[in-house]
Amino acid sequence: MKITVIVRTHNEERNLERFVDSYPWADKILIQDDKSANKDYLIDIFTKNELRVGLRFYNGRRLERNGVSRAIHHVQLNSMIDWAEEIGTDWIIHDDCDCFPTKNLTKDGRKLIEISHRDFIYATRYYLYKDMGYAPKMSPDGSLWAWRANKGFRFLPLDDKPQTFDEPDSVWNFHGTTFALLHNPWPDDETIARKMDFYSKLYDRPSSHPRDHIGEVIPLERWMID
Repeated sequence: MKITVIVRTHNEERNLERFVDSYPWADKILIQDDKSANKDYLIDIFTKNELRVGLRFYNGRRLERNGVSRAIHHVQLNSMIDWAEEIGTDWIIHDDCDCFPTKNLTKDGRKLIEISHRDFIYATRYYLYKDMGYAPKMSPDGSLWAWRANKGFRFLPLDDKPQTFDEPDSVWNFHGTTFALLHNPWPDDETIARKMDFYSKLYDRPSSHPRDHIGEVIPLERWMID
C-alpha cells in the first residue's frame, strides 16, 4: 500500500521539517509552494529527503487584493490531489504545515490506514494558542485527514471545504481518541500580527484577533504532550 501526504507551503521555515518528520511512514510527501520569500528551506528539505519528497511551485489562479495574494485554495488542493494520483497512490493525507499528528497518530497512523475498510478518515484537530494550551471551542468533532485515492474526491470552491459524503458508513472518525492533530496557527504575537495584516488586506476588511473568537484556552492534555 502506498500512502502520500500533500502539504502547501508559504514561508513555512519554522514548520516544514517538523511536518515532514511527523510522517516517517509516508511513502511520498508532496510539497507545493506558494511564493515563499526564501526558498532555501524548501531546497534543503528536498535535498535531505529527495527519494521521499516531491517539490513543485504553484502557478495557478490567485486571489489578489491590496498588494497581497494567495493561491485559490480549492484550485491548489485539487492540483495536488491530481499530482498524487498521477504518480500513483492508494491513500492521500492532507494537512496544513503548522498542524502535526499527536505522538500516537505518528506512531500508528500507517497501521490504522492499512486496516481501514472505510474510504475517509477524520481526526479531531486541536487548535493551540501560543504556549498557553488549546481552545476547545475551535476543536471540531472531526475533520478530514485522509482518504482513499482515485475515488473522484475533490475540494469544492465554497469556503474551500471538501465535498460532503452521502454515505456516513464510508467515514472512520478518530474523535474521542488520542489519534488527533495539533494545529498551531498562532504560536506568537509576531505571527498573529502578520496574519491579521495579511487577511485584512486580502479581504479588504479588518481582521479580528484570534482571542476575540476562539473562546477559552485551557492547558494541553498530558497525552497531547507525551
